[in-house]
Amino acid sequence: MVIVKNIEVSPETALNDGTGKFSVRCRVFSDGDFATISRVFADLRHTALNAEIELAPDPGSSLTETAEGDWEGEVALPLHLEPGPYRVPVVAVDSRGEWGRGFGKITVAYRRVASDSGDEMFSALEKAADTGFSRGNTVKVLDDGPAAFSLYLSLIENAKHQINLQTYTLGGAQVGPKVMDALVKKADQGVSVNVILNSDTQIPVSPFSAIRLKLNQVLSEFSRDHRQTEAANRAARALSDKEVRARRGGVNLLMFSENPNRAEEEKALIPKIQDQWLEKLWEPRVRKKENDVKDEPWLSSFTGPGGLPALPFLDFAVHEKILVVDGSQAIVGGRNLEDPYYTYWKDLDLYLAGPVVHDIQVGFLYSFAEISCSKGEPCPQPEKLLAAEAAGDGLPVLFAESRPWSRNYRTLYALVSAIEAVRERFWAFSQYVLLPEGLLRDAILDAARRGVDVRIFTNSLETGQEVSLGAGYFATLNTLPALLEAGARVFCLKPENLQQKHTPYLHAKQYLFDDELCAVGSFNLSLRSCYVESENLLFVRDRDFCAGRAEAISEMQETNFDELSVESVEAQRTKNKSKVEMARYLDLLF
Repeated sequence: MVIVKNIEVSPETALNDGTGKFSVRCRVFSDGDFATISRVFADLRHTALNAEIELAPDPGSSLTETAEGDWEGEVALPLHLEPGPYRVPVVAVDSRGEWGRGFGKITVAYRRVASDSGDEMFSALEKAADTGFSRGNTVKVLDDGPAAFSLYLSLIENAKHQINLQTYTLGGAQVGPKVMDALVKKADQGVSVNVILNSDTQIPVSPFSAIRLKLNQVLSEFSRDHRQTEAANRAARALSDKEVRARRGGVNLLMFSENPNRAEEEKALIPKIQDQWLEKLWEPRVRKKENDVKDEPWLSSFTGPGGLPALPFLDFAVHEKILVVDGSQAIVGGRNLEDPYYTYWKDLDLYLAGPVVHDIQVGFLYSFAEISCSKGEPCPQPEKLLAAEAAGDGLPVLFAESRPWSRNYRTLYALVSAIEAVRERFWAFSQYVLLPEGLLRDAILDAARRGVDVRIFTNSLETGQEVSLGAGYFATLNTLPALLEAGARVFCLKPENLQQKHTPYLHAKQYLFDDELCAVGSFNLSLRSCYVESENLLFVRDRDFCAGRAEAISEMQETNFDELSVESVEAQRTKNKSKVEMARYLDLLF
């Protein structure tokens, strides 16, 4: 047995503005004869650091022969680390391979990183996203559903070499089958078709869609093998362009259903404790002993995000909606491939051509490789078509993308960086607002308190009943009071006509920062978007573009939304008290 005791963490509170740090000191000894302490570290795999920080023996307070005694080290906190209380596990390992663990405590406090100029805002955004703005892009707003779908289908039908598609759901009514027909037709023509679907959400919506694509994939692989055999028998003949395309054609379908890194995590000798963001969420709801840590994941032998059980709708998910054609044109935004998104729901995509498509394509290819490798299945990798070229005097665009299973939260950090830099305006559209105490909420509250015009547009109870019987709205009511009290304004979508067959539903995700920056993508103001689902945002830097979006938003505010007040929200909370209380436990479902 290895004993870790007398753990001291100082200071008690550190800042998350990139300057914070803390020291760790502990006493370690082993009960094994002739055993020596071989390693001591602060285990921070449950944080965004995702690292083991090595400690060193204090020469004045440890034994030279066994290294037993006092060990110490220092931890530097990364910018935008999730604020709140943290347990700091300190692990010691001896020469026999035995290990022990003790716990210290540290509180991380939020502090905004202020920028003195617009240029600092954009450089901070690039640093947070770990990529830069690419210039010379064509950007078109697709806010009309039928026109957006017509363009989507047209891009597929005109593809010459490759179609890369990623979506949360592919429906089975009209939109879905039309897309499938077009994909299969292009595959038969020799175009490479690569599709990523989210399994947990796809199967309930339309299992037939996945089955049909999978069947085409099997037939494509059989045909590809047959063609390769024929090609080998006539190796002396040069293949024509048409034959090359035919050899590369077919459907490659991936169904995302688990953490791609799960196998590696399960091999770890020392189990990781529950992620801080999840522990903080459950702490007020579940009474726990001081150092209550189960070595086996709770409720399941397979762990999902943050230590949750890997159950459907709780597990990691791919929530991005991406179409890239021939490496040169793309559509990215909020719409899934189902009928409501292109008919009576209010949603938004962007069409893009130019060098930013290169970044979108690279992101898709990386996701495809990561998911296929994790499944251990032989799956042909898409050809790396990176043909996007600068489009003259087009717009600067930055593509931010996150993969929470790898502790990559770049979309969240990019959004927070932009909010921290605003001086006059932050307007946000999100289908629900589910923000328990944490980084994104702190950034929005800080902006409202320092006088920024913060406006949040979301669904009302009536429109929210289009999805999950309005549970998302009741959960939203738990977040709104703090926002309103800080000075934010909140607007709810009005039902246009309760007697009509369909009620409009707000699904668009768009953000406006001052006068020069706008973002559109798949990211909601929710905990799942922050830490559970892969998300993206396209940041467009252009005053004219932002002016157009601001005008459109202002018009919608006047005609389609009602403003809430502290009193009206409190009345709703009182009227629906039991539902609001139950909704506190649904944060991770939306």
